[in-house]
Amino acid sequence: MSGMSDSYTQYLGPGIKVYEGDVNSTESADDIPRQFRDVISSPCLTYKVEKLSMETGDTRDISPMLMGASGDNEKVLCIVDVIGKIEVNTAGDDFDDSTPVAGISQSYGTQYFPGRLVLTTYNLDSIEIEALADSTVTVFTAVLVSSTDARL
Repeated sequence: MSGMSDSYTQYLGPGIKVYEGDVNSTESADDIPRQFRDVISSPCLTYKVEKLSMETGDTRDISPMLMGASGDNEKVLCIVDVIGKIEVNTAGDDFDDSTPVAGISQSYGTQYFPGRLVLTTYNLDSIEIEALADSTVTVFTAVLVSSTDARL
């Protein structure tokens, strides 16, 4: 498309609202608090997409371009889509930059309903994916920065 920018931005909505009836959009629903319509945006400095075919028991280290606290205005976004069953292990430091923290998340998905994990984090040191069953995994990693970053 002509006129399109080469830059990318993450948009994150802070809430989810489920309706019993037919609602055209969140803006048309009077009962949604203002904070559910607000959107947080984070410009994307760079990104990488990897597609992995994994057999049961396989492990893969995912290496986004930014690991660790490179700057207060940078963080890692990692989106993992899975057809099969996986476990994602993360390790890093807490906001004090010294206390180790670890996370374990599992995801399961089918061809028609893929599983999805969305991680956005600060001070990430490692991401490891383990296949708990034969799986096809697509991993999107990105470096997000503040809108005032001089590199944009």
